[in-house]
Amino acid sequence: MDQSMATRPDSPPHAAPAAGPDAPAATAPAPAVARAAPDGRPTNPSFPGAPDGAEAYRAIFEHSMDAILLTVPDGPVLAANPAACELLQLDEHTLVDRSRAELIDQTDAGWEQALAERARSGRTRAELRLRRPDGSVFVADVSSVVFQTDAGEPRACVIFRDVTTQAELIGQQNQLVRDRYELSVADELT
Repeated sequence: MDQSMATRPDSPPHAAPAAGPDAPAATAPAPAVARAAPDGRPTNPSFPGAPDGAEAYRAIFEHSMDAILLTVPDGPVLAANPAACELLQLDEHTLVDRSRAELIDQTDAGWEQALAERARSGRTRAELRLRRPDGSVFVADVSSVVFQTDAGEPRACVIFRDVTTQAELIGQQNQLVRDRYELSVADELT
């Protein structure tokens, strides 16, 4: 048998051939094999030990550091993860059934553009202002995708994070650039 085509004795049957000086170039890896956790639950072969299906999605939803809302497009919030509740300063029970109009800063013209983009392409991403129940406003990096459930019902997944500090720093940086430009134009020595 050609040594360059041999596999290690402890390797699975789909393992790549052993590497050697005259070994052929590596080929694409074999498809992952479905495996089960010690308790018999199926796991995701791309992430050993990770659960499959609804349990995995629930874990992502519950533990994400980004705020996640599941909504009806142009309708109420259906579910909110803990990060969304913390950022919006509302518990999930209070947040569910709120409309977009109750959560956004309606003076932000960016909302109109973002919603038009989502209507046109099914998705959008923008920096937009959101409003908390106490009236305080924060800048959020918002992404939203519209999809259909298996039953054909429209839904939107909205993911956002507070970027107020970054937006303020960028604004300050832009002001410094403008100020320096004005000084350079006004000062004959520079």
